[in-house]
Amino acid sequence: MMRTRRSSSSATSLKQRAYNHLRDGMLSGRIRPGTRLSEVALSESIGISRTPLREAIHQLESEGLVEQMPRFGAFVRVLERQDLLELYDLRQLMETHAAARAAQRITDAELEEMRAHLQTMKKAAHALRDRDWNTADEQAIGRFVIADLAFHLVLIRAAGNRRLMKLIADAGMLTQIFGYQRDNPAVPLVKHLAQVYRGHAEILRALSKHDAKGACDWLRRHIEHAREKAMARCDAQEQAQRDADLMPARAVRELVDRMQRGELRSELERRS
Repeated sequence: MMRTRRSSSSATSLKQRAYNHLRDGMLSGRIRPGTRLSEVALSESIGISRTPLREAIHQLESEGLVEQMPRFGAFVRVLERQDLLELYDLRQLMETHAAARAAQRITDAELEEMRAHLQTMKKAAHALRDRDWNTADEQAIGRFVIADLAFHLVLIRAAGNRRLMKLIADAGMLTQIFGYQRDNPAVPLVKHLAQVYRGHAEILRALSKHDAKGACDWLRRHIEHAREKAMARCDAQEQAQRDADLMPARAVRELVDRMQRGELRSELERRS
């Protein structure tokens, strides 16, 4: 009986290890949206068998972070613009409600836990000072993002609604993974992280005063700011894709224009 319990505990810990590795990689940007999750490569890099890894991938799939494509395997989910809009709207509705409840119920221990996460965010942001998105320390970014998510989870837990916590946690994870991607940022890294940190500090200040209105207002501003940045990034990516799609057509058009102006004939005559 004892051996069975130990075996079960070991399997759970291996699954959790795989889950944490994948989740933290997604949050830090090391594992990007659209990445195929190769069981062979991941089991080797994590140092576990494929069974607990497969279980971790299934858990991430149930949370909406991973999607299975028949015959191709598991991929980190790619969010469309409308997906993000809906997730941020959902977060704003649910988290402001949770903040109002948390302001009335939050304990000193929970406030201290949130302060610890805020301090982790501050230290990570300082470690990234004077860097840009291309040279930034991936581990420091990961620490910041995970502490950011943990801060929100404590707030939701303080609201005392377990079902609400599950819904918000899943939506928050998805928006966090997208929100901290490092390509073509709208603002410099340190400025962005400073804005996020200040928003969290104001939320915590309101909660510590049991100010429900203040907590709701600051949380609403924080989510609106995050939504604006995510939408700007979506727009920039869509424009870049449109430009890339148009490049061949533009090249052909320019070639035809040059031929009509006689520029190509003149150039060939000079070379001959």
